[in-house]
Amino acid sequence: EQLEKSLAESLKDFHQYIEPESFNIKIVDVHHEYLSLKFQYKLKEINRDIERMIRKKTIRLIANSIKEN
Repeated sequence: EQLEKSLAESLKDFHQYIEPESFNIKIVDVHHEYLSLKFQYKLKEINRDIERMIRKKTIRLIANSIKEN
C-alpha cells in the first residue's frame, strides 16, 4: 500500500493526464528471490510521450526505494 501511495504521490505533476483513483499495483509473479509487479493507472487520453515520462519516473522511484532499503 505504501509503495502504491508513494508512486501516486510522485506522479502529482501528471495528475491532469491520469484518471483519479486509477492507480493500482498488482503482484504478477512470485519467485524465490524477487517479485514481478505491475503498476497500473488509466490515462484520460492516449499520449505516448506522457506514458514514457511516467514510466521513467516510476522506475526511478522504485529503484531509489530499493537502494535506500
